[in-house]
Amino acid sequence: MLIMVSRKWWALVLRGALAVALGILAFIWPGHTVRALFILVGMFLILDGAITVGSSVTHRQQVSAWWIFFVEGALGILVGLFALIRPETAAVVLAFLVGLWALITGILEIIAGLKLSATRAGEWLLTAGGVLSVIFGLILTLVPSAAVVALLWLVALYFIIFGALLIILGLRMRPYRGTPCRDCGRP
Repeated sequence: MLIMVSRKWWALVLRGALAVALGILAFIWPGHTVRALFILVGMFLILDGAITVGSSVTHRQQVSAWWIFFVEGALGILVGLFALIRPETAAVVLAFLVGLWALITGILEIIAGLKLSATRAGEWLLTAGGVLSVIFGLILTLVPSAAVVALLWLVALYFIIFGALLIILGLRMRPYRGTPCRDCGRP
């Protein structure tokens, strides 16, 4: 797991930067429609999912838990495509789907973070991002009829905090990028 996260440290930073940018855009353009927000969310989910799927497939021979990231990325792509194809769908439905995505991927990130913490890196940031995702997902799935403006601010805040955590994790993993893979017996 360490080799996958450390060698693709830049992918974590890129994912984080995309999330932070989306969050900032949501704060800058509060007057725009929810439709525009979910188009942006859909684009982020597709890009984030593609990066995550690509990284997991690249390391499937080296990392036994590669499928966790693959499932996370695939779910992101599916939810993102739905948000792009059906932006006119009620905000409540999209909020529920984004909440469900955040809940499932948060659980997967917690699992991956716990596996990562068993390595010498001892990273807690992925687990913290997973916990944040679970909290965000629970709020959106349990209260899908939340006010649109409140949802806008919540989505923006989530993406900024989650993105910052990914950027920090990526930068902290950069020094480990040349570390031999103890899981696979390869340098």
